[in-house]
Amino acid sequence: MAAQLGEDAALRRKYGRYLPWQRLNVDQVPLPFVNDMDYTYEVKGAKRVAINQGGPSLSKRQATGQLCFRPVEPPKPKDAAALQQYSKELLKQPAPCILFRGQGNITQEERDAYPEGLVVIFQKCAWVDRPVALDWVDKVMKPFVEAERAAGVADESTRYLLFEDILDAQKTPEYIEALRVNGIDDHKVPPNHTDEVQPIDRGLGRQVKIYIGQQMDKWLEDDDNLERWESTARGTSLSASDRRILLAHWYYNAVVKALEGDAKRKYFEHAGALLTADGTDDELVKLEAAPKGYQLVVPPP
Repeated sequence: MAAQLGEDAALRRKYGRYLPWQRLNVDQVPLPFVNDMDYTYEVKGAKRVAINQGGPSLSKRQATGQLCFRPVEPPKPKDAAALQQYSKELLKQPAPCILFRGQGNITQEERDAYPEGLVVIFQKCAWVDRPVALDWVDKVMKPFVEAERAAGVADESTRYLLFEDILDAQKTPEYIEALRVNGIDDHKVPPNHTDEVQPIDRGLGRQVKIYIGQQMDKWLEDDDNLERWESTARGTSLSASDRRILLAHWYYNAVVKALEGDAKRKYFEHAGALLTADGTDDELVKLEAAPKGYQLVVPPP
């Protein structure tokens, strides 16, 4: 225990109040049912090529991914009993969340077909408005923090820092208070610069879309699925419910895959979301479109 406290003290000196696993970023990712309708990929020499279409409307936003992640997980405890509790309770990342258009008047069969672990919210335009933002805090962030406490890596005094943009729903006092009572402090990134200073914009959002496209291509390799796809172009076969279920699985699996490995930490480092209190590691910040040889210089506090 003493060694663990010593490690935490050293990290506090480096990072300040918010350690790397206590920093998160949330942003919205538009999700069309078909990505890159103008392009398709196939093995050279293939005798049959499936064009990823199904009607121009399917290339428009069908849903919104409410994507939230952190750069690393908390360190594993060395004590056997604590490690068992950690492994049982910890959520590696906040649950992926997807917003579909509509009022949510769907069958239980469709609800049961969604991936376990995916939070599904309905909104008439599939967008994060004020009620949805509060619903997201309750369904995603509250369980995440509760799991941290149950796993023994946080307590009532632990604070998390959430980087987010100035979306209207994320500026209301009710939303910021909902975060605060769950141990989360709000931090707005500068407007008009989210592509530079938001970790999701620095790579994760793009990776999720790439992986969704790969899963769609794999699904189309099945002849029966290809027939359904081609029928959809003629207005039959794949219903709205079918498309929601498919997109839910593709999105969930894409998020899980995109958060594997160490790339997620680099997204935070390059965006400056892992700046240190003592000034070390500042050279890891790589702002988008910065001139060659540019080096970030952070003035002392």
